[in-house]
Amino acid sequence: MSNTDSTVFYSETALKSLYEISLDKAVEDVEITSDERDMYKRVAVTLGSERSQGPAPVFVSNIMINGTGHDPAQLRGMFVVSSAHTDNTAYLLFTVAHGVSRYDSWSTLNFYLVNSLLDQASDLLPCIPLPLRHLGGGQFSGSFSRRLIADDVFATTSVYYEFGIQADSEYLLKALAEVPSLRSVARTQLQTGLTQQYEYSKKKHSLCGPDHGGPQVQETSPEVDYVLAHYCKHSGREQWGIELSSPAACSGDALIRASQDKADMIRWLMEIKKNLANDLFNAIEAHWQHGKPDRADLGSYIEHALRDRFINELLQARHLGYVTQAELVRLYRYANGHSDDTLVLTSVLIETPQDYLLEVVGWYCIHLGDQNTKVCAMTDAGLQWFDNTSELLEYLEERGVLQGSCRVSRVFKLLFSLPAAPSLG
Repeated sequence: MSNTDSTVFYSETALKSLYEISLDKAVEDVEITSDERDMYKRVAVTLGSERSQGPAPVFVSNIMINGTGHDPAQLRGMFVVSSAHTDNTAYLLFTVAHGVSRYDSWSTLNFYLVNSLLDQASDLLPCIPLPLRHLGGGQFSGSFSRRLIADDVFATTSVYYEFGIQADSEYLLKALAEVPSLRSVARTQLQTGLTQQYEYSKKKHSLCGPDHGGPQVQETSPEVDYVLAHYCKHSGREQWGIELSSPAACSGDALIRASQDKADMIRWLMEIKKNLANDLFNAIEAHWQHGKPDRADLGSYIEHALRDRFINELLQARHLGYVTQAELVRLYRYANGHSDDTLVLTSVLIETPQDYLLEVVGWYCIHLGDQNTKVCAMTDAGLQWFDNTSELLEYLEERGVLQGSCRVSRVFKLLFSLPAAPSLG
């Protein structure tokens, strides 16, 4: 049994109800027969060993996505049903967003899955675990397979959906924790500079080189604290109190050269301090924009997280009766990047007493038509629903009464488009 609250759209009872409603709809649309519906309803049988027995056996499987360097991962919120565990039998695909759809064979279903991920605006991406999102969205470098579900289908699907949300959140936090900091950039520059200085001194002074091995700078090293302390000072005439130790063999001109090494070191320490802000920006920009062969860049992960939040709130709204299935499909596709001229995206602006307009970061509204039609607004309290624009504005006025009046302004961009890199100023 799943312990998920029954009021949540991915609870065991909610999934079972949605699946059965989708089967009835498929019969109405003549996609499956009433006899096939009765067979597919055997998905509710608790154990796989019992489901696969009798005159109308069914086999229920998770769909697994496989990528180089990653363990096979389950696509969440979906499963497939067939009358035999073979490639050439018909497959019924169930997804929490779209219900059921029938495919003549596994190869036909596999063709749909692959081509969906070849689409830049893929409706399948939200079902893929965050660490594997780089496999889709305009290209696909993986494969799909099936894995039989041995236990209760709806309980298993429910548990994994909740686990997937938590795992994605932890993965995103880990990615955010890897964003370069002022300290990590200072450490990198110090390590580079000290290594170069060490190699230079060793070649320049055969008898009077450094009396230590190659330097290893950690983020907690006092050298980093030293540079950051000077970075925080705004005086142009600061003192750099450093001393370079030399072997006992050093004397005379060698000591003079060692003194020159000290002056050289102070100069490049000052360069590190001077360029630290720009170096930090470049490091964050590289981390934001550039992924690796086995992972996406940070900007992409944040876009996916924003989209996932909206889609999960949207699915919950359908579960609670705030939106119809037809409205959900329109908004789901729009969130995934499909164009829809009937939907209007607006940002939320606060008008200050000084007549400045400030955009409320992270808030946006989607109007399902003109000002007299339904509108949703993503706020700090989640997705809110209103019958028309007037109700939305009343809500915004209540939320912004202490800061001035609110208004909405149309924006012409993709819903979850982000800047190339975050601004430091």
